[in-house]
Amino acid sequence: IVPLTIRNRAVSGTPTPAAEYYTKAQVDAMISGQIDLDYASVTNTPQINGVALAGNKSAEDLGLLSSAGQAIIASGVSIIPAQDGVYRHELAANDAITIDTTGLSSSVQVTFELHLVQPATAVTFTLPAGVIWANGDAFASGNAAPTMNTADTLYCLVFRWDGANLLGNLAYSKAVAA
Repeated sequence: IVPLTIRNRAVSGTPTPAAEYYTKAQVDAMISGQIDLDYASVTNTPQINGVALAGNKSAEDLGLLSSAGQAIIASGVSIIPAQDGVYRHELAANDAITIDTTGLSSSVQVTFELHLVQPATAVTFTLPAGVIWANGDAFASGNAAPTMNTADTLYCLVFRWDGANLLGNLAYSKAVAA
């Protein structure tokens, strides 16, 4: 056993007495009347896609997924393909759809869908330049992308990264409710 002596020495002045500190009960009493814990009364709430995070929001409410569970992509956003991914985009004039294949290699093969919706007034848009399109059953570098310029129409495109090339095919199109 080592004998210790504790001294309270102040270099200048006197030490602060313990009586000037607040107890937990005193702090709790001071805070309880000053903090409103009701989220509805909070200002500057966070938002996702312009939707305030108040109440119970679904991914569809926040503009992250369509009602069919499809990932929604915004204009100017590149699609990073995922196996069996389904992506949806409401077209706007001069949209440039891009597909980022930099993470894919010759040992990785990926198939995914892209659903494009033409609005009530059809708009022009661009798809990636390097896609090899199907013409009937044949994929060839000279095949043109399908024409997708009918208003109020959903176009379902199927893309396949075959390990070296991005292959594209129009699976179907259908009218959407105006």
